[in-house]
Amino acid sequence: MPSHQFKYPFFEPPGRSAGPYLPIKITNPKENKSIEWYCLIDTGADSCLFSATVADILGHHLTGLSVKSSITKGVEGRTVRTWKHSFIISLMHPTQPGKIVWQSKKSLIDCIEHNECPLLLGVEDFLEHFRLTLDYRKKIAMLAW
Repeated sequence: MPSHQFKYPFFEPPGRSAGPYLPIKITNPKENKSIEWYCLIDTGADSCLFSATVADILGHHLTGLSVKSSITKGVEGRTVRTWKHSFIISLMHPTQPGKIVWQSKKSLIDCIEHNECPLLLGVEDFLEHFRLTLDYRKKIAMLAW
């Protein structure tokens, strides 16, 4: 039996369809800067993926000289260049704004140069910590741990 369990109603961000988005606090541990953002659950993503905007807002220089970059495969096997930056990901309570219910350790998260796709919560950096149920009929994401 899990010790924590929360239900998150599907969220509809501006210009996108409603879906399994979670309220997340993203922190740059070096600069101690944070923002809250709705991130899309992506069970097909190996790891999380953040945009250039998030990296910039939180004080990371996306393509800085000392930043590790790599090529990763995205949707339909297309290659995408990414840059790894240090973040802490916190899951926020579904009905109590500002309340953190779970927090990751510091992780290197892939960031992309463009801002066209939503921020993605993938397996290795986030989803592996939870038992996840997506109920599309009721439009609810349930997380337990």
